[in-house]
Amino acid sequence: MFARWGSFPITGLGMLVGGLTALVAWLISPILPTSLAMTLGAGEALPVMGVDGWLALIAFTLVGTFLAFGLYLHGISIVGGMRGSMLGTIEPVSAMVISSAWLGTSFVPADWLALVLMVATVFLVSVPTSNPVGELAS
Repeated sequence: MFARWGSFPITGLGMLVGGLTALVAWLISPILPTSLAMTLGAGEALPVMGVDGWLALIAFTLVGTFLAFGLYLHGISIVGGMRGSMLGTIEPVSAMVISSAWLGTSFVPADWLALVLMVATVFLVSVPTSNPVGELAS
């Protein structure tokens, strides 16, 4: 599908399907059993905003999503797929470090374990293999 239509429409369609599914789950949650409804987020009210607030929310969400995705694709086109993937694997680690340093978020043991596993995964992904890319392993 990516080769035929490109990543932008496929990702957008995936986000649309996900959003519509979440909307349906939120709308039917009041008629579901309490335990399932709480899992789906029942009881969480939408914020009270005027039309200008909702328009701003939609505009910032759309612009932020499209801008971020567009910049990501542009960056991948500059540095290449392999380097882009490597940089993408660092994102969760940098998010943890920045949230700790900037926002004062404290780590619990599970967070430290997650950090170690993320760094280990980055190293595992960066280790070269004997098989060239695209060749099936025997």
